[in-house]
Order: sequence, then structure tokens, then C-alpha cells
Amino acid sequence: MPSLLIADDHPLFRAALRSAAADAVANLDVREADSLDSVLARADAGSTVVVLAIALVNGVGEELFFRGALYAALPPRSAIFGTTIVYVCVTAVTFNVALVIAALVMGTIFGLQRRATRSVLAPMVTHLIWSTLTLLALPR
Repeated sequence: MPSLLIADDHPLFRAALRSAAADAVANLDVREADSLDSVLARADAGSTVVVLAIALVNGVGEELFFRGALYAALPPRSAIFGTTIVYVCVTAVTFNVALVIAALVMGTIFGLQRRATRSVLAPMVTHLIWSTLTLLALPR
């Protein structure tokens, strides 16, 4: 049975999404979370392999966008700064200070790797290692 987690602090928005999703997918198991704590509690209950796979695919996608397409679109002198600032701004919407600081530090490192190697491969590998370590090695 397919399942969906709707995470939002507005009950009316969650209800509308629940209704639309249930209409679109038969036998959908819809669960709701109204806070970051409830989302994280549900994430910890999930399969570590699935969560890690999603994190790794996300890391590849982020590097292809930030250190690939966006980096190439910016003037060379401002590419590291520009990609890092956009990365930090996107992360800031989580309101998680630790993630924002990590985005600033890691975004700078990824940008420096991109400039030094002229490739997205080094930042991508570093991002994958970082994601794996944060998921498996850091205490919860």
C-alpha cells in the first residue's frame, strides 16, 4: 500500500492535501505531522536503507544543481560565493540553525572543490560521504 506523510503546521492545508492525495491514489495511507519533531519521529521509524538512499539521491541532485548548473551560470569570480549563498538561503527555510551553518561550511567546501577540480565529481563524492556520516554516525 502506498503511503504519504504530509508535514505542515496548518491543519486546513494538511486536510486539503490529504483529500487531494486520497482522490488521486487508491488505498493511500496518509499520515500527518504538524511539527518538525513529529516529522523526525516518523523518519526515525522508517527504514535506514530507504532514508539513506533518498539522502544520497538528494545529495547528487543538489550537487548537479548548485555546483553544476548554477556554478556554471555564474561569473567565475563569484561562483563559489553565489552558489554558497543560494544554498544557505534554500536551507534557511528549514529554520534549523545547525543545518544553515552546515550549509555555509559545506557549501563553501563544495564550491572550492568544484573550482579546484573543474568538475562536480569531487563535491558530489564529499556530499555523499557527509550525508552518510550525518545519518549513520551522529547521535540522535
